[in-house]
Amino acid sequence: MELTISLLFFAIASAVCIQLFVKSHNINKECEALSDEHIIASNIAENYRAGELESLIPELINEDGIYVDGDYKLVYGGDMNVTGSSNGVYEANLTLNDGTLDIAVSSVDNPETVYTLNVYRYFPTEEGQ
Repeated sequence: MELTISLLFFAIASAVCIQLFVKSHNINKECEALSDEHIIASNIAENYRAGELESLIPELINEDGIYVDGDYKLVYGGDMNVTGSSNGVYEANLTLNDGTLDIAVSSVDNPETVYTLNVYRYFPTEEGQ
């Protein structure tokens, strides 16, 4: 009788431990995805502030060298580089409006996990120089 109770206790304890390991693995994957999304959004923001966003999106610049307002989409692979194909790991949706860039990065597998960032950049005018 005592042996049966001991086996039952250890079976329940091992099931709980396995569930804890699975839960910690899932939390780790979510944290890695959020970290990757943060890196992608920060990279885009730094390119925008440096005035080099056209290196990622060539159609962003018109003939006069001025940014064109609108919505743009970038697809990133697992190596954090922009891919030309649609089978990437992360998607970055960019909205450019009056010098403000809104960045929303999400995982292709889990579009609910989104990292957003708003970036402002001062564009000097000819009058103010």
